[in-house]
Amino acid sequence: ALGHSRPQCWVSAVYSRPGAEAQKWHADGPHISRAADWDGRGHAPPYALCVFLPLIDLNPEVGFTQFWAETHKFDRLIGFGGACEELEANTDGLVGAGDAILYDYR
Repeated sequence: ALGHSRPQCWVSAVYSRPGAEAQKWHADGPHISRAADWDGRGHAPPYALCVFLPLIDLNPEVGFTQFWAETHKFDRLIGFGGACEELEANTDGLVGAGDAILYDYR
């Protein structure tokens, strides 16, 4: 999925404490090449893969991450994350401990 280059691995941990405020919508990684046109064509191939692996069950009580599917292809949507919920386009990351969610950066 990431081409023929030699893979590299970076590891980081993100955590939140009980009662922490919800994060604002944001892009986790930058667009470093071609973004898609409004028809979804012309985007660059992926340059990185993120494995989101919660250590506890994510649910409405403890919180969860929301995703706006396919937006990683469009750099012109950065800053418009709030529209995702209004458009009912969000995907709730309600997953169990150890269940992986994978997404790429383009």
